[in-house]
Amino acid sequence: MRFILIILIACPLAGLAQSSPAPTGWKTNITAGEAFGESMPGLVLQAGGGFRFRNFYAGAGAGYDKYKFESYPVFADFRFFPVKVPNLFIYGQGGYSLPNGSKKGTDDSYLDIYDISGGLYSDIGVGYNLMLKKKQALALSLGYSLKKVSVERYGYTCLYCSGPSAFERTTSIYNYNLRRIMLKMLYEITW
Repeated sequence: MRFILIILIACPLAGLAQSSPAPTGWKTNITAGEAFGESMPGLVLQAGGGFRFRNFYAGAGAGYDKYKFESYPVFADFRFFPVKVPNLFIYGQGGYSLPNGSKKGTDDSYLDIYDISGGLYSDIGVGYNLMLKKKQALALSLGYSLKKVSVERYGYTCLYCSGPSAFERTTSIYNYNLRRIMLKMLYEITW
């Protein structure tokens, strides 16, 4: 829903857009979007920078990803701008998703601790640049993303019971390969 609102705000700006491709140089970008998959949609925020030379862009970035498990992806960012359609781009991001930490939960008969480990982060897709001013652009993108997360759950069964199993510890490991569709809007400045 948030992304649809962003699109509705951005559409009037598209009328002001210039058709010339973004200039070569150092770029800084801020991205906001949504991740959609089997779980509830999650907010995605990213910031990065890099260099564009002719039809290629290479950079790095970091962000906040709230889809299923909160995490902080750190990634390399690459884009290719085809010659025939200079505002269209193909992008790829790859890196590591740092977890937000451990989580502790309690209930009447359990004391659970969740250790969350990060893993691979990737995002590939296509986008379109809309030039706003000479050195500013707005881009809309659609992509496919993978975020790997491992959750190790330690539970102490029957904590308030008596007998030999009073403090029996159980361990469960869950590995998640979170595949999702990413809708993002990027604001970029060339220096």
